[in-house]
Amino acid sequence: MPAFLLRWMIASVLAPVSALLAATPPGVPVALTYAMDARSAERLQTAQMDVLVHERGSDGRTQSQHYEWRAAGGQFRTSFFGDQDGVCVRPALGSPQEIPYPGPFHALTLEGETWLHAERDPLTRVWASDSPAGLTQREFMNLVDFRKLGIAPTGVDDDWLADVERHGLPRPVWSQSSEGALVRVTARLAGHGAFDWWIDPARDHGVVRTRVELQGRIIGEREFSLKQVDGVWFPSRVEFYRYGDGGTRADGPSRVIEFLGVEWNRPEHPREFRPDDIGVEPGARISAQDPGASSGTWNGAQVVDPMEFLLDVRAGRAHWGPTVASELMARGAVLQMATVQGESGDARPAPTRSKTSNDAAPGDPPRSDARDAGVPGPVSPADDARSTGNAPSDGSGRDASKNRTSTSRRDAPLSFNSSSNHVWHALRERAPHLYRRAWMRSQLWRDR
Repeated sequence: MPAFLLRWMIASVLAPVSALLAATPPGVPVALTYAMDARSAERLQTAQMDVLVHERGSDGRTQSQHYEWRAAGGQFRTSFFGDQDGVCVRPALGSPQEIPYPGPFHALTLEGETWLHAERDPLTRVWASDSPAGLTQREFMNLVDFRKLGIAPTGVDDDWLADVERHGLPRPVWSQSSEGALVRVTARLAGHGAFDWWIDPARDHGVVRTRVELQGRIIGEREFSLKQVDGVWFPSRVEFYRYGDGGTRADGPSRVIEFLGVEWNRPEHPREFRPDDIGVEPGARISAQDPGASSGTWNGAQVVDPMEFLLDVRAGRAHWGPTVASELMARGAVLQMATVQGESGDARPAPTRSKTSNDAAPGDPPRSDARDAGVPGPVSPADDARSTGNAPSDGSGRDASKNRTSTSRRDAPLSFNSSSNHVWHALRERAPHLYRRAWMRSQLWRDR
């Protein structure tokens, strides 16, 4: 074989290994490096699975939680569907307060942010994923990248090496040895403790066991039951054992994670996620929980200034999502829908009569067929209350109809209700001529 061909073959084999080693922190043994690569987003580009998390409390009772988990590249989304009784949120013991949105939660992690949306809630909260509040929220809601499970000696996707450096602990001293068919990797922190991994090279360097030692005492272990699906070795079950509070192995696992219906790298999987995928609809308020996080209104494509969304609705370039509109109107909001002639480049559309409005009295504001198609129109929330026979609650137990805008003002533009005066203030500052016209039109409606 020619020498140049031999050199090319060697280089083609070693190049991926060299790139992998270059991306790994210095000193990490080869076995753990390969395990990290096998669980990376580059190898596991897409994923779908159902996750059951079983927690044993101090009273010995076990509570189970059901999650649906999806991944696409560096993004992943999590849906929480409740405990073994199907309950997602339980009120605090002895608390009489009603929970406005007790149903499933959906979360999306992308571009350094974590979006959390409760079903039917017109408000979506956003954290910076690496902020203290964001990390706490992710841990509390199990919003983690399950692909990395087993790489960190504790947690699921913890950046434990960064934690070691941040807390001023000594750098790990690494070692690697063989124990039968497995490879044991140890990271020892002088004067503090050690972390151990047992890795199976025959199963794509899957981690089968980890252990945490503190001051010479073992305080925790994890056991991984690996299963091959779609060519990927991944745990079907993980058992957590904690000994720091005096527990023993005989007590059984304090936590168990089961992975069901796992799929990897299938062509039908989505390659990216958007806020729409977790139920965020146009018109939803995006509330930043950390400085610099996304804030404003979701218009179906991006987060924009609330005033920009309202003006786009006014011009027909944007529309309210049906759930957002329903929830806002149930609390007495009057949604801007119609364009006022002369304030945009488009002529005001001619009034149309709904299929079910043939018996409308002369002079009644016309209702558009768009409402029949599921698009909310400029209809009074009070009409909806009368049609259902039930006065909706605003989430506090009070009758929301008492806070509603008068039915004679239901077409007043750019007005939600008395609690949204910031909309008027913003309009007055940014577009005073529109403010004057909108205010005068609302007075005309009030005097009718």
